[in-house]
Amino acid sequence: GYVKLSIQNPQLEIPDSFKRVQLDYFEWSNKEHDINVGKFVISQRSLPPRTDSFLIQLDTIAIRKIDWKVWLDSGIIKLDTIMAKNGDMYFESSGKEQRKKNKDSVDFRKLKVWDAIGDLELDYFSARYINVGIINRNPGEERNNSLIGDSLTIHGLSIRPENDNPVNVLNLALSVRSFLDRGVNNAFQSS
Repeated sequence: GYVKLSIQNPQLEIPDSFKRVQLDYFEWSNKEHDINVGKFVISQRSLPPRTDSFLIQLDTIAIRKIDWKVWLDSGIIKLDTIMAKNGDMYFESSGKEQRKKNKDSVDFRKLKVWDAIGDLELDYFSARYINVGIINRNPGEERNNSLIGDSLTIHGLSIRPENDNPVNVLNLALSVRSFLDRGVNNAFQSS
């Protein structure tokens, strides 16, 4: 028989966490075997003295082939394909934690993005439009980078928050429409 599961505007909470998860809808049927999601947003803002924040948002998502056994046995989310119409990512650092040798660098591991996503294995990801912003508001180290792309594809993505190198990618292709880099002593723009 035909089975269709549909969840509208679920309320998702992560106990003892500053993370927020929003989801418009979630649909699955045993004939299509794809999971369709409207808008998915995961964000976090930490408390002072270090007020870092991030937001990852995907819109009109199709997910194919979830390996439920691997997820239940090991806690690793293993997916074949995620395709999204739009993707937005935003990272902001607003509080000093320690002096860095390279004041322009951003240590993404300290932003806890990978902890929010958790262990993930993804064979293929694509987004038709991508918008990324990385902002450093620390006094004397201000920097604002933004990138707009017409498409992003990733093959072989592996995320392991506990590793020294939490993110590994086999192949990444990005079609860039515009890039803007504004720092304390520089301004670079390309389109």
